[in-house]
Amino acid sequence: MGYTIKDFIDSHKFPGMKLISDNSEINREIKGTWIIAVPDMEKFLGGGELLLTSLMVYKKLDERMMLSHLEELNKKQVSGFVVKRIQNTAQQNKLFETLLRFCNEHSIPVLEIPQDLSYWQIIKYLLLQVFNIEIAKAVYSKMTRDEFNRLFLEETSESRSLENLLDKAGRIFENPIALYNEDLHYIYSSTSDKSDLIIIDDNEKYVPNIISRYEYMRQKRKNVEYIRKINILNQCTYYLVVSEVNESLRELDFITLDSLMPLLLYVLTQIVTDRNIEKNIIEIWNTEC
Repeated sequence: MGYTIKDFIDSHKFPGMKLISDNSEINREIKGTWIIAVPDMEKFLGGGELLLTSLMVYKKLDERMMLSHLEELNKKQVSGFVVKRIQNTAQQNKLFETLLRFCNEHSIPVLEIPQDLSYWQIIKYLLLQVFNIEIAKAVYSKMTRDEFNRLFLEETSESRSLENLLDKAGRIFENPIALYNEDLHYIYSSTSDKSDLIIIDDNEKYVPNIISRYEYMRQKRKNVEYIRKINILNQCTYYLVVSEVNESLRELDFITLDSLMPLLLYVLTQIVTDRNIEKNIIEIWNTEC
């Protein structure tokens, strides 16, 4: 038997997590973990996964349709659910009641976590319990790429995409992330800190222990910082910085950076290109006038 729901509960890794269903099937093996991102999540599962959800993905469905999807998940022999109440509304309470009733009828364990506990903290922990490190890195790479791509496809404004991409990355890291321009001035931070970046002289090159095209500068000020210098069209330079404020960065965190980087490069390129077009239009206008 591999890593089970009972093992997860007994780890006491996440204070505030509690079993809210009956405990008849807590020896179910966890064979993976995913966030329920779409109502028909069953189409993307291999079987035996522990699913994380606020249930809001089902908010536009009636009870019959929700139960239909839960039936399909049960056919996949999911190991259980980890749920989070992000709203205290009649609608979400009804969704929780439907899920809990279904899971008790089918002896599927349901764990509840506090609002401030990140799904990604649980994902990073569980993948390393369920898989060896190489498989965990491959699965996590797909999960983070999918997460950023899904967020990006929902956006229409480059500036808003930039903010949301970095905000999402900060929540996955559970550490501050910030972006600075070539003069080291603040552009974005996931915290309230808007101070300029300082790059110290004795920073060192850092190459993470993953298959990656990227390397970083590593420096220690108040906290350890990892800095990625980004050149856009040989015209603009940006600095992306992740700081080890809450916990040390590990291999899976650098995979998150690898997943983020292509979309970040695309958005920054769009911003620089739009700026050049605007500049050229102004120059043409001034010349003609």
